Amino acid sequence: MSTSYKCPYCNIRYFSNRNSYSQHVNRCINLYDISTEESNTEVSEVTDMLLDNDDFNRIEERQSVQEIENLPSGSEITDLFEYGDYDADASKKFCSKNEDLDVRSESSRNEDSDVEEFPNESYADLMTLVTKYNLNNKAGNAIIKFFNKHSNLPISPLPKNIETGRKYMDKMNLSRLLYYKHRILVHNNKEYFINYQPVIKCIKNLLLNLEISQLFVYNYKKLEIENEQSYGEQYTGNWWKKAKESIPSVAYILSIILYSDATTTDTLGKGSLHPIYISLGNIPIWRRNKEDAKQLLGYLPILSAKDEREKKSSEFKKLVRETFHNSIKFLLDPLFTNDDDDGDSIELKIDNEIFWFFLRVSTIICDWPKACTFSLTYKLTNSNYPCHFCLVSKENLNNTRLRDNQMVLRNKENMLQYYNNGTTEKASLEPVFNYFWNIPNIMKVMVFVVDDLLNKDLSEVYVKWNEMYLLSRQETFKESDLKNFQEAIEKWANLFIKLFGQFSNSDFKLPKLHSWVHHIVDTIREFGAINGYTTETYEALHKTYVKIPYRISNKKDMEEQMMKTIRRKAIIKQNDFKKKFKTPLKFNYSSKLFEFDISEAFEFIDKYKNETNLDEKMIKGLDHFIQSLDSYFDLLKISTAQGCHIKIYRSVTLENRAILRTTNMFHKRPWFNNISVTMNDEELFEYQSDNGICYAQTLLITEVFLKKEKSLHLALVQWYDFISKRTPFVYGCPLLELTEVYNFIEIEAIEDIVHIVPRFDKTNEYLVNKYLF
Repeated sequence: MSTSYKCPYCNIRYFSNRNSYSQHVNRCINLYDISTEESNTEVSEVTDMLLDNDDFNRIEERQSVQEIENLPSGSEITDLFEYGDYDADASKKFCSKNEDLDVRSESSRNEDSDVEEFPNESYADLMTLVTKYNLNNKAGNAIIKFFNKHSNLPISPLPKNIETGRKYMDKMNLSRLLYYKHRILVHNNKEYFINYQPVIKCIKNLLLNLEISQLFVYNYKKLEIENEQSYGEQYTGNWWKKAKESIPSVAYILSIILYSDATTTDTLGKGSLHPIYISLGNIPIWRRNKEDAKQLLGYLPILSAKDEREKKSSEFKKLVRETFHNSIKFLLDPLFTNDDDDGDSIELKIDNEIFWFFLRVSTIICDWPKACTFSLTYKLTNSNYPCHFCLVSKENLNNTRLRDNQMVLRNKENMLQYYNNGTTEKASLEPVFNYFWNIPNIMKVMVFVVDDLLNKDLSEVYVKWNEMYLLSRQETFKESDLKNFQEAIEKWANLFIKLFGQFSNSDFKLPKLHSWVHHIVDTIREFGAINGYTTETYEALHKTYVKIPYRISNKKDMEEQMMKTIRRKAIIKQNDFKKKFKTPLKFNYSSKLFEFDISEAFEFIDKYKNETNLDEKMIKGLDHFIQSLDSYFDLLKISTAQGCHIKIYRSVTLENRAILRTTNMFHKRPWFNNISVTMNDEELFEYQSDNGICYAQTLLITEVFLKKEKSLHLALVQWYDFISKRTPFVYGCPLLELTEVYNFIEIEAIEDIVHIVPRFDKTNEYLVNKYLF
């Protein structure tokens, strides 16, 4: 059957006559315009696009030329010329020297633009709206048309269509927000690319965030609690201490944390991408667990086998591992191959001050199979030495009584020796060179997922499991805590193996169980509390950096389109960030409940309490309002309250964007948030606190206007206090009681909203839930 005409849009339909071809292309091009971001639909004329004879002849002529010359189409031709010689006969070829392409359009790359900002605020707000809510061109164009119709402006401040706005953003010359593609391999005549952002730019982007740079930690901090060596943040661990001792005293450690995990791009799971993210151990855990404290480093290539036979071959599996480590080498080499004498050091500007850092990869967070890929150990659990932490035989994996001198830890020295001697199989090690063997002071332990270690059938060991799990989620560990934690792990593991070993074909000779029993406590000593290495916060990034960008692409050259989408979102974030710090923060109140003058306060409160159906917490707040405000005025030495005006609100948005509520009805129930409050240095000696934090329940949110003073942003709170000084914590959580102490505090002093739960079998006893992220 002869096929004269091939659709250039869907690329799958062929037609033997011109009429059928024309009708199909007319339908297909509309679908293409809706799905692709490259649609050039004008606002002034949104009409169906028809192919006239000239259009048809051009397409026909182009196809004829391609068939005659047997050339690939469009972007493939560009890639061949950009990358130079192409060996079409080579089944496998690693590409080390080729020019990386900026993922922006060719016109944007070639245009020497000095544009760094949007033309005006309206333009910026429109593109923020379109980018933030992932609107397609058609919806965005409708917004432009609506604005132009009703604004009555002689010249519109907006772009003529959304495509023009997207191209303007692509043209913006922000060097730290450029993404590139690098060809890493040619296999089976198919090119494989890394789409990436340079690692140094990722680090600089993180440090440009003022909220992060203000919390940034430079030095090792020795943590002692009750005269015991303790471990919490990564910079309190032994790894940081040893790394700091290995560099000049005037320099600092920059701790690199990587997270890698493949994820599906669609609901059917047919497509997948392999993103890799970067963060810094210098950022405190609570801040590092937020999305903006991480950066997408790039998408690693996923190799495809030509058939099932190749997929199962040892050569292909080896190629997959080599490609993975070559990709990691390409991404991380700029950190360790500077031209300076100290190739692994860099100078970075933080808060307008220059610091000298030595870069160290401290931690890689991943699941167990990916940990085996990083360490190049065998993935099979029945291999002779399946643990990637140590060289313990598979027969001893369920032995909970192994001593330290019976376990030889894997490190780059002994693994490299196995590799050089050609005896990798004796250590269950793949015969591939590991890039991390070349990195200075690489972590000795690779942190992995512990969240899915157990399943729901463990009801008989429920108590021991809970005790062990709650201990594992502590934010800081004293040496005595680690001893108790190790004992809890061993008690649980012994009972677990005893009860359920008969149901396991391997008698629970599992690498995860072995690592949990024998390596997790040492990991805490080296790298700090393990709640800083949970995969939950990183897996949430897949939605931002994979799922949504994939969904709004047209599924052709999707990595490039996704990188463009991510770059535009980064530009919008930067623009919002500039606005945020350009003007001082104003508290965003909403839903005013009532207002009154201070001279009418008693009458107004009595009337409001009697005529309105109020929650008891609101009544409590109104009962203590006048006395607490009077005490606060005395504290500030305000002599007169004449002319004072009061406004009380249902909610206010805090500086960290959390919404604080005090309302009788929110989702059909009363809602009065509990809060954590940062105490002043002078107050720390007067009250028992949780590392400088006290807890309270908010009763009223108030704005107080004074005649000769600045307005006050206050919250009326009822304080919690520790029940006992001897046992202030239970399961690692503060044990509190609600007191009869009421005060006004500045809203600015509120650290965050917290989850405090009552002990159901006790009266006036509460626990702060520290395990809720």
